[in-house]
Amino acid sequence: MLMQIRAAIVLLLAATSASAEKIPSSDFFYQNWQGAAYTFEGASNFSHCVISATYVTGDILYFSVNVGGTVGVGVQSNNLQLTVGQSFPVTLIVDRNLPIYATATASTPNFASLSIPNFDAALTAFKRGRELRLDSAVGQASYDLTGTFRALDAAKECAFRNMSYNGASAPMVNNAGFDKTVLFQVATQMISDLQLIDFQYMTHQEGIDNFQTDGVFWTSASNGLIGGVAAVPKGTMLTLADTDGSDVAFLSKRCSGDLATSFRAIPATDVLLREIRSMCVTGSTTTESYMTKALIGDNVIYTLIIFTGLSGPAQTVPRDEVNANIAIKTASFILESQR
Repeated sequence: MLMQIRAAIVLLLAATSASAEKIPSSDFFYQNWQGAAYTFEGASNFSHCVISATYVTGDILYFSVNVGGTVGVGVQSNNLQLTVGQSFPVTLIVDRNLPIYATATASTPNFASLSIPNFDAALTAFKRGRELRLDSAVGQASYDLTGTFRALDAAKECAFRNMSYNGASAPMVNNAGFDKTVLFQVATQMISDLQLIDFQYMTHQEGIDNFQTDGVFWTSASNGLIGGVAAVPKGTMLTLADTDGSDVAFLSKRCSGDLATSFRAIPATDVLLREIRSMCVTGSTTTESYMTKALIGDNVIYTLIIFTGLSGPAQTVPRDEVNANIAIKTASFILESQR
């Protein structure tokens, strides 16, 4: 059993540095894991995002997603008796997978860390594993990896969100002047609500190429799902129905077969929501899309969920109800964030 993690996070790659700083408002949590983004030592630009959890032994295990495209692993333990700057070989084994060989360096007498250059393979192993075993000349230890799947995805998203941070920058915004941190939070909540365990965020350019807007989008190929959220300036819009024509045109461009659409208002207590549902039939494949919009301040907030006709996740709740719940939660969260 893992203990509740400590409130403070020790900087993974520069544990003794007093000048490296946590990026404001970058904290995130998943189960027993706590994470945040940090700058380089003595600099103001983004270095890495780190997650940590504390075990009943008092040991703390750290993982980081680094700006250089590497995965970091660190251990803090009172059982370690190291010399600062000491380096030593370490073998990492996740479950019954092939071992990973690396070299660790001690930053303090009780803390050592290492970097693994094979980003995708390392991240996949740590996310999907149940137990991590460490074997070295200075000691052996094993750690439960419960919760790392979502926590490491959150760390990866944290790194993507903070990649351009340099301390003097304004908050990351999209081309509508909307804070994309809020959009990332919404997208992460969508993924959680849909109970997806296999997904990835689209890059900024992939989002533009696929949806012609600067939002936050994700895909889950094994579940046959695509989704995301975007903020678009309302311009001269007076009612949500004013853009129905252009919204349907967008959906029709994604359909090479027969398209049917329907519209409805989604009841909500604090904001008006309008849903456009489309069914695209191409040969034997049916793609079902839900585009929901809300007028909030000077922006129209769009949420999008596309069921691509693959097997998809087992669902006990109808798709339209799933979409309505997500759209209402999204609008309420963004409304609250604007106050």
